[in-house]
Amino acid sequence: MPYAIRAKLKLLITGNEKEQLEQNDLCRFFNNLSTNSNNTIITRNSETRFVKHFDRNRLSEYGRKTTIQLIQPYYELDQFLIFIEKNLPLLKSLENRYLKNNKNDTTIRYLFLERIHYNLLSQWQLSDVIRSSIQTWDDIVTNRSLFLDVLDELIGGPRMIFTSRLKATEFDPLLIDYKVQSLLDMSYCALRQHNFKLALTKLNETHHCLDLCQNSLIKSIYWNEIYCDVHLKCHQIQSSTSTLSNLLSTSVVKEFKKMEIKISSLKIIDQQTAQLNSNYIQLNSQFCRTVIDFLFTQSQEMYLYSLENNNNQIQQTDQLIYELFNKCIHILKENIEKQETDLQNLSVKNILSRDYNDLVSICDDYLRRYENNENENSLLTNLFNGDNGNNIAELIVKSVLLSMKYDSNEGVKCFSHINKLQEHLIKFKQILFSDIINLDETNDEQLILSNTQDNNDIDDNTVLKPKITSIRILFKNAVEKEFNDIFGKNGELLSTILLGDTRLILSNISLKLKNIIQDKTNINDYSTWFSSTFRQQNRILDKLSILELEIPGQYT
Repeated sequence: MPYAIRAKLKLLITGNEKEQLEQNDLCRFFNNLSTNSNNTIITRNSETRFVKHFDRNRLSEYGRKTTIQLIQPYYELDQFLIFIEKNLPLLKSLENRYLKNNKNDTTIRYLFLERIHYNLLSQWQLSDVIRSSIQTWDDIVTNRSLFLDVLDELIGGPRMIFTSRLKATEFDPLLIDYKVQSLLDMSYCALRQHNFKLALTKLNETHHCLDLCQNSLIKSIYWNEIYCDVHLKCHQIQSSTSTLSNLLSTSVVKEFKKMEIKISSLKIIDQQTAQLNSNYIQLNSQFCRTVIDFLFTQSQEMYLYSLENNNNQIQQTDQLIYELFNKCIHILKENIEKQETDLQNLSVKNILSRDYNDLVSICDDYLRRYENNENENSLLTNLFNGDNGNNIAELIVKSVLLSMKYDSNEGVKCFSHINKLQEHLIKFKQILFSDIINLDETNDEQLILSNTQDNNDIDDNTVLKPKITSIRILFKNAVEKEFNDIFGKNGELLSTILLGDTRLILSNISLKLKNIIQDKTNINDYSTWFSSTFRQQNRILDKLSILELEIPGQYT
C-alpha cells in the first residue's frame, strides 16, 4: 500500500475528529470505487436527487463513517503485517529470552512492551460490539483474535507452555485482556448470526481466564450476558421443540442470579457501565417474556385437550403471567428513572431509547394478543382486568413519545401503529398532543393546533385540517421525472431506450405506487408530520410554517 494512502488511512482510522474530517478526499475515493462500474444516466440522476435532498453535513459524516467501517479490516491487517515485519528480530530475541528464562535482560522486554502498545494494541479502538448491527465488526473482531494468536505463536507457541514460567508470568498476562475481550466479542458475533454452538465454544474458552483480567468484573458480566442471551435466543428460535422445563433446566437461571449480584456491586459511572446495566435489564425482560410465552403455549394446550384439573392450573398460570409482566415493566421503568436521574451528564440517549422501545414492545405484544382474541382460555384476565388495559395503552403512548424524544427511529416506526390504541384510551388525544407538541417557551402566545381526523369525540380541541393530496397527484409527482429521464419530456429519447433501464424504471414506479397506496391507508403520513413537528419542539417556529405543512389525507 502506498505510503500516502497508508498515512491518510491512519488519520482516518485513529485520528481525532478534525483529522478524520480532513480526509474527505480519501472517503470520496473509496466510495467512488464501488459506483464507477455501474454509473449510468439513471444512477447519476438518482445520486443527484439524493444529494440535493440530503443535508450536506450529514452526508459528509455518513460517508466518512461508512468508509471507515469498510476499510478498517484491511487497514488493521496492513498495520499488523508492518508491525511483524519491523519487529520480527525483536520477537525472536524475546522468544530466546523466554526459552532461557533470562530474567535479567529487561531491555528487550521494555522495548517490546513499548512497541506493541504504541504501534498496535493502543490503536485497536472499536465501537461497542455489544448489540451492534454493523457486520464489519465481525471481520475486525475475527482478525484481531487471529493477530493475537499469531503473536503468541511467534513467541514460543505450544512448545513453551511447559518450559517457560517467565513467559507465563510476563508475556501471557500482557495479552490476556485483549484475548478475552476478542473471544467474547467473537462469541457475540456468532450469537448474532445464530451460530449458538460457536458462541458457547468461545465462551468456554474464556471462562477460566476471566479472573486473570484486570477489569474482571466487567468482563465476567459481559460473559454472563452473552451466555444468557445465547440460551434465550436458542430456546426462542427452537420454540417448536423446546419447553419451559428445558429452559429452566439449563444454567441460565443460575447465571442470571450471578449477573444480578455482580450488577448490584457495579458502580454505574460511565457509558460502559451504564450499557452493561441496561443489557442486564434487557435480558431480564427478555427472560420474563420467554417464560410468559412458554406458559401461554402450554396452557393453551391444556385447554385444547381438556386435561383434568386444567382450570386450576390455568388460573395459576394467569396469575404468574400477571406477576412476570409487572416485574418486567417494573425493572424497565426503574432502570429508566435511575438512568435519567443518576446519569444526567452522560450521553445515554441510545440506552434510554432502547429501554423505552422495550417497554413499548412488551406492552404492545400482549395488548395485541388480547385484542386479537388470543386469550380464549382467559390467560390474560388479570393482566387486562378493570382499567389495566387503558393503563397499558397509556404507557405505550408515553413510551413511544419519549423514545422519539431521544431520537429513536424505532419510536417513529411504533408511532405509525399507535392509532389502534384509541379504543383503550378515552383521552388519547390529550395525552398525545398536550405535553409533547408545543412551541418553544419564547413563543408561548402561539399555539400548535392538534391534527387528527377523529375529532368528534372531544369538543374542546381546535382542529387544523391538513391539506389533502390525492393518490393521483402523489403518483404523478413521484414518477413524472422517472418517465422524463427514460423517454424524454417529448419522447426524444424513445429510440435510445435500453431494456434493462426500462425494467428498472417500471419496477421502481410499481413500488412507488404500492407504497403510496399503503401510506394512504394508515397513519404513516401523519406520523411523519408528527415526528417532524415533535423533533422541532425546542426550536423557534412561526405559525405560517405549521399551516403550510402538506399532510397527505387518507382515502382521497
